[in-house]
Amino acid sequence: MWGKVCTCLLISVVELSCLLASEKPELSDFVSKSTFKENRADNILPSSNELYYYSLTNNMVIRYKFADGLSVDTPVNNLSTAFDKNIDIASFSFDNSEHQFLLAYNIKPLYRYSFYASYVIFNSLTNECIKVSEGKKIRDAQISPDGNKVAYCYKHNLYVFDVVQNKTTQITNDGDGDSIINAEPDWIYEEEFSLLQAFKWSPDSKSIVYYKLNEKKVMTYPLTYYTKTNCFQADDWVYPYVVTLKYPKVGKPIAQTSLYVYDLQTKTNTMIVNVGENYITDFKWTIKSDNVFYTRVNRAQNKYNIEEYNFVSKEIKVLYNEQTNTNFEFPDVPSVFFINDKNDFVFLSEKTGYKHLYLATENGSKIKQLTTGNWEVLAIENIDILNKRIFLTTNQASPLQKHLYCYDLKKLKLSQLTKGNGVHKAVFSADFNNIIHTYSSLIEPLKVSIMNVKSGKEKVLIDNKKMADKAIEMNVPQKDTFSFVLPSDERLYGWMIKAKKETNRPAPTLFYVYGGPGIQNVLDKYEVKWYHYLAMQGYNVVSVDNRGTSNRGKSFRDATYGKLGEIACTDIVATANYLGQKAWIDTSCLAIMGWSFGGFLAATCLQQSNGLFKAAISVAPPTDWRLYDAAYTERYMGLLEDNEEKYNKTSLIVNADKTNGKLLLIHGTADDNVHVQNTLMFADALVKADKKFEMKLFTDDNHQINSQNAGMQLYNQVIDFLNRVFDK
Repeated sequence: MWGKVCTCLLISVVELSCLLASEKPELSDFVSKSTFKENRADNILPSSNELYYYSLTNNMVIRYKFADGLSVDTPVNNLSTAFDKNIDIASFSFDNSEHQFLLAYNIKPLYRYSFYASYVIFNSLTNECIKVSEGKKIRDAQISPDGNKVAYCYKHNLYVFDVVQNKTTQITNDGDGDSIINAEPDWIYEEEFSLLQAFKWSPDSKSIVYYKLNEKKVMTYPLTYYTKTNCFQADDWVYPYVVTLKYPKVGKPIAQTSLYVYDLQTKTNTMIVNVGENYITDFKWTIKSDNVFYTRVNRAQNKYNIEEYNFVSKEIKVLYNEQTNTNFEFPDVPSVFFINDKNDFVFLSEKTGYKHLYLATENGSKIKQLTTGNWEVLAIENIDILNKRIFLTTNQASPLQKHLYCYDLKKLKLSQLTKGNGVHKAVFSADFNNIIHTYSSLIEPLKVSIMNVKSGKEKVLIDNKKMADKAIEMNVPQKDTFSFVLPSDERLYGWMIKAKKETNRPAPTLFYVYGGPGIQNVLDKYEVKWYHYLAMQGYNVVSVDNRGTSNRGKSFRDATYGKLGEIACTDIVATANYLGQKAWIDTSCLAIMGWSFGGFLAATCLQQSNGLFKAAISVAPPTDWRLYDAAYTERYMGLLEDNEEKYNKTSLIVNADKTNGKLLLIHGTADDNVHVQNTLMFADALVKADKKFEMKLFTDDNHQINSQNAGMQLYNQVIDFLNRVFDK
């Protein structure tokens, strides 16, 4: 009897132990499983009727009430007999009537955002489904505002499909992919200027304005694929498959850019402007479809014009121009938003040192600054033309927060709409009285709500409480922020996660950094990432936004112009010295890790920190800026012919002999952004300098290194490396 009792007690203890053990998170909970994955409200489009919005959910397009978020009907239902059962809808759009839906499916990724796909037009009134382009995979399809036509790109030419007549017209014929590209952004326009579509329908559906890129002189980079599953043609897997990518590097020829307009009534193509080896970073039709506005930017990206092409006079007029000694940030500066049909517009400028809102009237002859202060307007979100309201996102409340504001043009007054801490985003109803409000803070997980703009009242649709409760239940540590002032009087902001440890001894610390322009890493928002797991293994994790990062004013960003890495490393060392005064940090056990620019910065700190950092993990690093793309690098380093000495000074390859400490290099071999050439040339230089290092390559992976099991492999390797470095 006693034996049976002991056995039962033993079983109970084992079961209890297993239960407790099951609540201890593993790395997979943070990387490959959905344990801490946020529920979001993506794929939302507002209706032109202020009462509704649409969302793509479970392969259906559902219409919801803007007042309370309740569903009304399902205009696109995958159970309809009009659909092929294998269609997996990836995106949707609709015409002005909101009866014709353009649906993309069976997508094949191209670059970071772009893809090829099959498209259908679905009429929600008749349930009729029409294939666009006869089922061929095409790019960037756009339905005309009147719903009668679909424009798209195929093999670098522009086509128009007539939905009513079921007929296709080829608009351009010279596209070949080798020299001429029509109506498609090339790699550099997509990646560095966020140009995701290189043509636009006029509001009256009568014309299309589009880019023509001449890339004849642009040199190619070979992307090599080694495994059969990743080949586009699997006819002979014993040889690797090579894709040639037009990729202009620093100091090399870039595409010559022209802007054309096609008139569907006269069937004529007219060139608006040819800017040669410069850039057109923004373009749009006026409200009346009478003119086209565009932004011309020089190659060094320190001068720009906002120009207008008049279709009656066939003339170009410069409405506004600006220049600087360093560079401008794109695409926010200088995107144009019209406030009426007289072509008065608002835009953002940094000319006072901070990004602020400006109004241009009377054909640009009168410019008025609307917002001021030592803070930044981060984006123009929307324009309420009827009520003369401009909706903005700013960091006026705090450099770590993003709030929605309304600027009233009649009262010349700025009002904050969103309350509480955190990072806020919005999708507007057609009458601008309601928004879908998405926000989170350091201590509050992502919430999605319907918010009335006037009253501020909200109805929560998604709260992610279960996910956050799971993190608390599993004892996941919280992120805290800190700040301190540099000797140069600039204030730096950072976040930290303190190690979970059994002793009172100081813990080793990993600096997880990005540090480059265009990014802000330290924000008041909720997240659970792989480095939370690292903290649970006994490591402190720290990040800081050094000088050179965004949203802190132009001088803060410009501090690193022409010397990427140098000032950033100085600021990270200063952060380490500041935190080194805390009892919970062991300053003899510091490591640093980063991805992309962060990977470059991590390795730079290993070369320039005088031994402060014992180890660095460098993922997909640009190891010499001459190897990276022209648009990004020349923006922040200047033109090569003017700054070659600075390029040498910032090169990890040139300075490989200065690398002191343990180094782990990680790269995907099919990275189209930062080519694996960067890591391989750095590795070669390290060998010649007799510097020891470790390296892990991910076959056929891109810049994100996100293929099957890659994330787990990568972070397990990182943790193993750190454990060996610090004898844990």
